[in-house]
Amino acid sequence: MSEEIVKLGSESPVAADVIAIFNDVLLQMYDYRKELVEAGDWDALCRGLVNLNDFKSNLTMLVQAIESDIYDTLPEKKVTIEGVGIIEKRRSSSKKWDSEGLLNSIVNDKLNNGTGEITPGDVFDLVETLKRVMPITPSFGWRVNELKKENIDTSNYCDVTWGRPTVSVIPYKEKK
Repeated sequence: MSEEIVKLGSESPVAADVIAIFNDVLLQMYDYRKELVEAGDWDALCRGLVNLNDFKSNLTMLVQAIESDIYDTLPEKKVTIEGVGIIEKRRSSSKKWDSEGLLNSIVNDKLNNGTGEITPGDVFDLVETLKRVMPITPSFGWRVNELKKENIDTSNYCDVTWGRPTVSVIPYKEKK
């Protein structure tokens, strides 16, 4: 286990002190764990594991709350902080498409020229449109920008579920 101290809020000596104390306690716990193993005290190890898992859950909630706070307050999508790195806010989404309804709408639109006749040009236009907008990609997601070019309101065919906001920290690489 590394003895490197993680600095939270380098502008805040209190935060740095708390992190330093936390790291020190972790090192002590790591050493105590070795003593328990040598003594064969599996009961204490099990109890410690339960307590640490609870602590880990609480720590995860704190990290997610801080990420959400940063996401809400970060002035831009990507910001560089000297001595820290690049901070980037992200939010995932999942889409559930009504692909059959969308496909039927596109086919009806391209083949309904008002005369009841289907011309080779109509079929060619349909095929070209389908090649542009269909999910023939690794993600199998419809190409939203191409659908918009066809004046198709994707919200009629797609339900979007947003994940929780996250923040990525890309630390600076130290030059050697």
